[in-house]
Amino acid sequence: MRFAALVFVLGPILNLIFAFLCCYVGFRIGYVDMGGTAEKVPAIVGQVVAGSPAQQAGIQKGDEILTIDGKTIAHWPQLQEVISTSVSNPIVITVKRPQGIVVVNINAQLQTQKDIFGRSKNVRRMGVGASQISKSNELVIKCYDPIRAF
Repeated sequence: MRFAALVFVLGPILNLIFAFLCCYVGFRIGYVDMGGTAEKVPAIVGQVVAGSPAQQAGIQKGDEILTIDGKTIAHWPQLQEVISTSVSNPIVITVKRPQGIVVVNINAQLQTQKDIFGRSKNVRRMGVGASQISKSNELVIKCYDPIRAF
């Protein structure tokens, strides 16, 4: 009878201790911060969609986007933001190639996109994709110390 009472009491206590340890280890190991990692993706074209405005304007794989309508572009999320919210047509883009700096004009397409709540939103697209992160040390890993973990 005493053994049953001991199991009855210690079972939930050990479950709580185990859950605490699992959470602690998980926070200490960390997770990939997608926002911080995205800002490390350079504004280099990794792919050009066939028949897109970018292809028609002469954008090539490997082009580094330097400016869009005079705004300096530092990373891929910034490029996406500037293109999707631009109002001018054509969009003036300065790209860097091995041969030198080239200025191209692109007439971005207006596309309707649904957000996670099902609302429609008009955004502009030019038909390019980002280059891939090539090194694992470019990932931003967030870890927490024992105090911040809880």
